[in-house]
Amino acid sequence: MASDENAIKRSILEYLKYRGIPATKHQSGTIFMHGRVIELGEAGWPDIIGVLPGGAFIGIEVKTKTGKVEESQQKKIMELQNKGALIYVVHSLKELEEALP
Repeated sequence: MASDENAIKRSILEYLKYRGIPATKHQSGTIFMHGRVIELGEAGWPDIIGVLPGGAFIGIEVKTKTGKVEESQQKKIMELQNKGALIYVVHSLKELEEALP
């Protein structure tokens, strides 16, 4: 299932690049390297973050058809929306294409 989600993320990043919208993947989680614990990003942030022409911050949370938004993600989505960010939860590139201005 993760590979399906990764394929959607790749297609979205390619589409955003085509549209001239700067964006990047946001990584979070924990890795262990050389006996050390390394925290990657803050949990809950959308999978992809970027900036629309005009300066609006966008966050894109990518889910498979059966994927659900976790509590930490929902809290972060609400926090970002309250600050004026545009947040999209999508299950496909098509959904994002239809939602973006």
